[in-house]
Amino acid sequence: MKLVRNFLLPILLVSFCSIETKDVARKRSDFDNLFSLELKMPEVLSEKNDQYYCTGYDVSQENLFIRQFDPNAKANKIHHILIFGCKNLPKSKLYKNYWSCLDSEICPHMQILYAWGQNAPSLKLPDNVGFQIGPQSGINFLVLQAHYAHPLSEPDSSGVRLIYSIKHQIFLARIFLLYSQYGSIPPKRSKHHIDMNCQLDRGPMNVFAYRVHTHRLGSVLSAYRFSLGSEKWDLIAKGNPQWPQAFYPLENVMRINRKDIIAARCTYNSSNKSIFTNMGSTANDEMCNIYLMYYTENPFFSRKEIEQKSSLNDFNSNQDTCEGLEFEELKSTLPDGNDEPLPRNLTLELSAAGQHSGHSSPKHSAMNFVQDSDWPLNFGFGQITAVDFDLNDNIVVFHRGDHVWNENTFDISNHYRLIERGPISSATIVTIDSGTGEILDQWGNGLFFLPHGLTLDNSNRSVWLTDVAMHQVFKFSIDKKSTDYKKLVLSLGERFQPGKDKNHFCKPTSVAIDHFTGQIFVADGYCNSRIIRFSSEGKYIDEWGHESGYFPESTPYSFNIPHKILLIENESLEEEEYEKLICVADRENGSIKCFRSSNGIFKFQISIPQFNGRLFSITYSKSERMLYAVNGPNRDTNVIGFGFDFQTRELKTTFYPRISKTFSLAHDIAVSSQGNLVFVVEIGPNYIWKFTKGDSTRLNDNEILDSKYTLDKILHPSASNLKSANKNLDNSSAMPQSSYRIGGNQMLSHKELDTKKKINFSFEMLRIKTKEFREKVWFNNLLYFLLIALFILLVGINCQYLSIPIRFCSLMGSELMRLIKKRNNYYSEIKADELRRRSSSRKPSKKGFNRLPQNEEESELVTRQSDDDQDGSDVLEDFSLSNRTNNVI
Repeated sequence: MKLVRNFLLPILLVSFCSIETKDVARKRSDFDNLFSLELKMPEVLSEKNDQYYCTGYDVSQENLFIRQFDPNAKANKIHHILIFGCKNLPKSKLYKNYWSCLDSEICPHMQILYAWGQNAPSLKLPDNVGFQIGPQSGINFLVLQAHYAHPLSEPDSSGVRLIYSIKHQIFLARIFLLYSQYGSIPPKRSKHHIDMNCQLDRGPMNVFAYRVHTHRLGSVLSAYRFSLGSEKWDLIAKGNPQWPQAFYPLENVMRINRKDIIAARCTYNSSNKSIFTNMGSTANDEMCNIYLMYYTENPFFSRKEIEQKSSLNDFNSNQDTCEGLEFEELKSTLPDGNDEPLPRNLTLELSAAGQHSGHSSPKHSAMNFVQDSDWPLNFGFGQITAVDFDLNDNIVVFHRGDHVWNENTFDISNHYRLIERGPISSATIVTIDSGTGEILDQWGNGLFFLPHGLTLDNSNRSVWLTDVAMHQVFKFSIDKKSTDYKKLVLSLGERFQPGKDKNHFCKPTSVAIDHFTGQIFVADGYCNSRIIRFSSEGKYIDEWGHESGYFPESTPYSFNIPHKILLIENESLEEEEYEKLICVADRENGSIKCFRSSNGIFKFQISIPQFNGRLFSITYSKSERMLYAVNGPNRDTNVIGFGFDFQTRELKTTFYPRISKTFSLAHDIAVSSQGNLVFVVEIGPNYIWKFTKGDSTRLNDNEILDSKYTLDKILHPSASNLKSANKNLDNSSAMPQSSYRIGGNQMLSHKELDTKKKINFSFEMLRIKTKEFREKVWFNNLLYFLLIALFILLVGINCQYLSIPIRFCSLMGSELMRLIKKRNNYYSEIKADELRRRSSSRKPSKKGFNRLPQNEEESELVTRQSDDDQDGSDVLEDFSLSNRTNNVI
């Protein structure tokens, strides 16, 4: 009995106290009168572009006050969501039924309660403010509307969760909508305005939040209050429609009185448009909407119940809207700066990334690329740095002749050391028949020192070239009818002078050209890590990007060697509409980053673990809408080609040399105009690889199985690669994530594959065991603290029974010593496993590397012997996992 009284009684007491605490918390939550209601689409499957679906909910049973809106939707699925309030709605339209509601009226006298778009976060109303729904409000039904911009591959149940109270709020919230449903935006305009204004015929209303909405062309929307008495404009709100389309709070509540005039202006940038854009409901149209969320006093607190019911029904009988121009003369008197964009906000741009990208993707033909075994690999060129297709779908390559970039090429300040050696004496620009391999033309003798990038502007019959030794960009005419044929037309940068200002480059890597405007985009490059935009005459316009620094994860605007740049016309499948994107191969960050060409705003990135942290080049097939890429060499991966559906960013294909299953030092990639040929060039050995797209009748069974096996391994990694598979494709356009990969190369021999799998499996199990060990230590520590507290309690209750505490203390001491001994054993196992792993990593590799670096100094460069150049020189390749500036390719 003494043992029961002194040991079990306190445990029962602690348990009882714990139960009481949970019960109190539950009662406190009930006291707050907060409940939730889920509004969601009933497993809707959109099968066409621009589908609007609606479903209804009955809320007529009691009066509710919505305090918060929690969206459960993603912008890559849904263009926008609206919630309407209705007085009446047929039962056939209630959840789980739904209907197409693009062209039909939702309900008579409908009211907008909430709007969501572009990954907007939750909306919580101010204290004592709520949207009233229920029998006394005139809103007996809620309708959830979802706009699906493109077809879905599976049914969708996105929606919004409502947090509401049954307690009357002091203030009632409503929405005042300014909009325009008529108008047309002409092409090639940097600023085009659509205006609305009207006089408030009720009041007053206290505006506390706003939301703006357009589609792709909207740049800024602003709303103002104009008092006829003072004839003064006051800014209500100004928003960027390309940010998350949430309700943003005002700094101060704006009171708008009866007879005040409310005006709004939507500003559009159609510089990249070639046709007119009309106001409309599809994603290819435009919209002009400004939502003002305001509150008024709740009549419930100032009138009798009968009067209050009548008043509320009358108050909610019409939607507050303003459409068109009631005062035409006022639009010219809006304050200056009304159409000036807001300052850039990286966080909001990232959150919104992915919106407007949804359109149906084309049906791609079979993506089986195979090496052309009849194509000659070695043409006897130097390091081949670039390749592109001309008007006749022949390839043009840029090579370094007898010049090689190594550790002695530049000094510490990035100046070229070998000027006295002179330029490359051989022809550096070579045109080759893509079918036969015959050399059709070659030129460029005595012009370049260290070639790097080549871009053909076939529309304007010109070629753009970069030389990292001279730190310059060059434009040559290739128009045979011109007197300037093969002559220098334009040069940018100062000869042999690196710099970081508007007039200098530092080892520029690549050029992209806007064929319509002639604007020039330069990837500048190895030192400056930026993208610079010039006019067609070579005048500086702007720039974006910066070095990644020493952070483990890159941000959208940070680069670690922007190695290849493309301008991609992202065309709509429905109409002749497009937006232009600048896409960059961010080499040492192992990702493809795409930006709007008009303003440099980040759109999305593609980064998969199989890039293994290095991505050298990209190219785009306009006919197939496919983006192709080639990664770079690293310690534990093969160098192969990748093909992505540009609309969905889904990996569709991989390709590589037939025998070796890997490239060596791939440097650039190009695709033909029809999308049926892909060429990859290398800088050691200096090969030109040709791949043709074929169907199953052209490929033998082994090639088909091998191609499918490789793609399947990438898309569905084995169990040892499970953590990497969870980060397979970055299609969410959310915050960039660094990729972590565990696992060997699936294309090695069976013996080497088994060895690598054992190593990786051991390392993965070590990580799992370490995590379990730490969790167990924390659990045991918590348990010991509780037992110590119980021990003190026992001593306080009855100090005469010391035998039990002494025995317990002895037991606790022995358990603690056992735990410490077990921890030491774990550490010993960790160190032993680490030593075994390091020992196994020093074995010679079958991929051609002499050895892995043994210390921090050697980690910067790993020498790879090249016996294919026939010049006895070594090619140096950078394998450092940290950020670098003086890279050698």
